[in-house]
Parts: sequence; structure tokens; C-alpha cells
Amino acid sequence: MYSGPDEIRRYTEEDLLANLEGAAIAGEAFADAGDSVVVHVKQSATGTGSGASVAMRYYLVPSHSTAQPTLSRRLLRGGAHQAGELSSLSG
Repeated sequence: MYSGPDEIRRYTEEDLLANLEGAAIAGEAFADAGDSVVVHVKQSATGTGSGASVAMRYYLVPSHSTAQPTLSRRLLRGGAHQAGELSSLSG
């Protein structure tokens, strides 16, 4: 879990995007889950060294339950229904 904009920025720049070019992360669908929202995300990029294209889809349940903004990623294979169930546990 990364807390606050500086930690999220550091993770994104130094870890996630360091070896990728043309990276794109987009929310494709959004579902109300009570106090949370479930986001269906598509992420794609090209490896800088290999030239291989990579892409994945996952569900994201952002958490903003503290005074400091927090981003908690939950990678789920079970679909939106499972993501909605898990969002109720993230409180």
C-alpha cells in the first residue's frame, strides 16, 4: 500500500514505469460498491529492452478512508462481483 501522492508518484515513476514506454492506464468501467467504487482497469505498455507489448486488465478498489490519500490495488481474477465483495472488507 502506498500512502500519499509522493509515495504513489515514486512507485509509478521508479517501479512501474522504469522499464516501459508508451504506458497507458485507463479506467474502462466504474461500479458503485457502497462506500467504495470498483474500477475495471486496462493497462498496456512496451518493454524498453525487449520491445514486447504487454497488457493486462484488473479491478481496482481505491481507498480514501484516511486523512492522507491512499491507493490500495487489489488484482482480481474473479470479476466485478468479487471486487465488490472485497471492497466491503477494505474499510
